[in-house]
Amino acid sequence: MTIAGARIWDALDRLLEGADVAGIRAHKLGPAAARRLRRLGQPVPALLAHDDRTAAAEMLAAPPLLERIRTLVDGPLVLIKGAEVAHLYRDHARSFSDVDLLSPDPPRAQQALIDSGFVEVDDPELFVDHHHLRPLKWPLLPLKVEIHSAPPWPHRFSPPALPEIFEAAQPSLVDVDGILAPAPAHHALILAAHHWTTQPLHRVRDLLDVAVVGGKAREDELEATARAWRIERIWAATSGAAAALLDGGRPTAALRLWARHLPDLRERTVLDNHLLRWFYGFWELPPEAALAVTVEALQLELLPRPGEPWRQKLTRVASAVRRPSAPLSVHTAGWSAAVGAVNGQPSVPVDLSTTCAVVLNWNLPASTIRCVRTLEADGLPSDRVVVVDNGSSDDSLERLRRELPAAHVLALGENAGFARGANLGAAAALAARSYVFVNNDTFVHRPGSLARLVAGLDRPGIGIAVPRLFNEDLSLQPNVVPLPTPANSLLRASGLSRLVPNRWQPRWSTYWDHSRSRVVDSANGAVLAIRASLWTKLGGYTERSWMFSEDLDLCWRARKLGFATWFEDGAEFVHVGNASGQRRFGAEERAEMIGKAVAKTVRAELPPLPAAFVTDVFRLGLLARSLAFHLAGRNEAARVALATARGYAAARSGKSA
Repeated sequence: MTIAGARIWDALDRLLEGADVAGIRAHKLGPAAARRLRRLGQPVPALLAHDDRTAAAEMLAAPPLLERIRTLVDGPLVLIKGAEVAHLYRDHARSFSDVDLLSPDPPRAQQALIDSGFVEVDDPELFVDHHHLRPLKWPLLPLKVEIHSAPPWPHRFSPPALPEIFEAAQPSLVDVDGILAPAPAHHALILAAHHWTTQPLHRVRDLLDVAVVGGKAREDELEATARAWRIERIWAATSGAAAALLDGGRPTAALRLWARHLPDLRERTVLDNHLLRWFYGFWELPPEAALAVTVEALQLELLPRPGEPWRQKLTRVASAVRRPSAPLSVHTAGWSAAVGAVNGQPSVPVDLSTTCAVVLNWNLPASTIRCVRTLEADGLPSDRVVVVDNGSSDDSLERLRRELPAAHVLALGENAGFARGANLGAAAALAARSYVFVNNDTFVHRPGSLARLVAGLDRPGIGIAVPRLFNEDLSLQPNVVPLPTPANSLLRASGLSRLVPNRWQPRWSTYWDHSRSRVVDSANGAVLAIRASLWTKLGGYTERSWMFSEDLDLCWRARKLGFATWFEDGAEFVHVGNASGQRRFGAEERAEMIGKAVAKTVRAELPPLPAAFVTDVFRLGLLARSLAFHLAGRNEAARVALATARGYAAARSGKSA
């Protein structure tokens, strides 16, 4: 498979055109998409910009890291996968989170690095009988190091002998003396086999890797080596898909049947995933062996998972049948805790090592440090915290880095607002099953709250979870709010919502007593947990407003995807409230911003006529309230209500925030 580089990048540009951020990131093409948008003079979404910066940082970090490894480890070292492949990408626009090295003596190489200050990371149980040893990290550098005893290889095949790879190796493109890379034919086949070990034909970036490396080898050499390594079927399926997508070739049967997501640059759907399980074997194995794989897959489809009750199995099947075109992450998220669960109640302890917290700071380092330390004391590993400094003008950065050494501190050059800062923080976080966004003036009140909050996400159909909040004096701080509708807006604007019975309150007003865990419409996000898969699908917080209402919008959009918000009464936090905002905005300015932001959210999420009705009703109710406050001599409250009404009016007329 030899495709000219120019044709590859032209084809990639065509795939990226019109693709959404979620699809681009699902295929790991954020850096390439960001560079394309910059070339076209178009704005770059925050998540793609972060992906691009990450790729650039990794390209800078790899050479010194490899130089240090080379001085410490004896014997040949062959660099494979991302760090090497990135040098063949246009503008080096490819990210990689680790450097993968083949070594003839992995234990000795691993020990040499540990003795020199490298630290082992990640769960050791994951790397028993694995093709590489436990990952290592060198302090202050973002990349992991993985020492391989063999190339990653499909489990039904034997990997090639290392001496064959070492003998044909050539100097690495990273240009570090003594670091080698496989010959192009070897490397292209290693990449194809590696991508087949998890999900065959999973991402467009996987095919790009194979295309740019395979383009440096002769076609006959690739085919001969594939036959010698007995992966000729895998190579034919991979190279055929790459040629179809990146060289104008004819769509292959795999692309038409079980890899249909690739041309559209989208995530696999529920149906796509089932088709993959049933049929991919015919592209990997001889027909008889492939048929056995299909029969095994069908048995697994028809029977419950180990420990899964039949009732839950049937419910899960019904969900898949009802929504076969749903993205796989959306379907899986609702059932990620189904194994071993009964009636939606989590039955295993919550592992907070798969959760990442994002905390924003602006000129309040003491509050931020206190917030993070209460999260750590409640069980969150210190390295699972991202602190985003939103352009502070004081000594925040110095203090945060000194007093929170294990946390990842992300410094922004300016105050980007809450939504953008949170989006960048999540993009900088370690891989996670869930994110928790915590205002820096918020602190854990009840031990175990973080685990109980995250456990709420394990309930089927729940995508977002919020805790009970208290004021500093430990009085209740209501945080559950209804999604605005014409009916409840009339009730709330009239002041009659106080009379609604408590059991109806969460959907009709804000006077609910917050006494028990339950599904709610939405909530204020002083503390908000969300499934990582849902966060990615939603593209994070909307950035239409600099601050306020992003939490309401998030809950609203999640609900449209079929995910509810859960109020967890067993999780309790104290929220001081507006600690950063009051240092920047006066009460009236803040109120106007809130009114404008909420009105923009309503206009974005409701059809035009209901949206206009809701915003007008709220505005008229606020004007009436302002007059009542004025007549009662409560002039400050009157001014704040009037400012909020101005915000609604400004958004209604289309004035910018």
